[in-house]
Amino acid sequence: MSARRGVGAAIFAITAVMAAAGPARAQQPQYWYYCDDPKGYFPYVQNCKTNWQEREAASETFRLQQEAEKARREEAARQEKKRRAAELAAAKAAGFPTVEAWRAAQEAERKSQAELKAARAAGYADAAAFEAALNERADLDRRATSPSYDDLARNPVQHNGEVVRLVGRVIEAVYDAAGATLRIEITKTNYGWKDVILCVYQPVSEQEPRTLQNDVVKLWGIFNGIASYPTISGQAAQVPKISARFLERIGAGQS
Repeated sequence: MSARRGVGAAIFAITAVMAAAGPARAQQPQYWYYCDDPKGYFPYVQNCKTNWQEREAASETFRLQQEAEKARREEAARQEKKRRAAELAAAKAAGFPTVEAWRAAQEAERKSQAELKAARAAGYADAAAFEAALNERADLDRRATSPSYDDLARNPVQHNGEVVRLVGRVIEAVYDAAGATLRIEITKTNYGWKDVILCVYQPVSEQEPRTLQNDVVKLWGIFNGIASYPTISGQAAQVPKISARFLERIGAGQS
């Protein structure tokens, strides 16, 4: 038996020398020497209780790579099975018969929380009220027109009671118990905004973000003809008036 081990070691050494002998020798197949008892390759196994097995290095490398890949996949499968078992246990602990039902409930809860967060950010108490408001705004948007300042100022009777949709820059915002009174410039030019209208607006709740000076807003509401308001000089200015149902901040303008 010791003779066989000695022969195996000698063959391995000779092969190594031949591989390093030069280009002509390097083209010859190289071999590894494997032992079944104990399992392993020389030189990691020094003493083999059985015959050394000569294996061509290139094919053996490929086989070992395949075995390593197989082992990796098997381990991944074990981990996936373990994960699924843990997930199913968590689902059942939460009262759901399947993982799919649990995931669906989680997704529904996430959606509900996101909708509630959006509703409260807009000043609404719950998602249902917010959705109803969005539907109402969409209906107004379908019916609304966007007349120019000149058209509203020159033809107030023609537009009285009309649903309008306007965009402008807030130049003054006053809040009191009755709501907000805003002066908004609605004509955009290359040099800024001009043409003031008077807008009255009732916020949804105290939680609704306030509209401030220089906010650029989009509003949906009813045209109420011409209104007067006192100017700094003490004289009354007459401008188109809008009773806004919805007000949305879309940016900030230049002062």
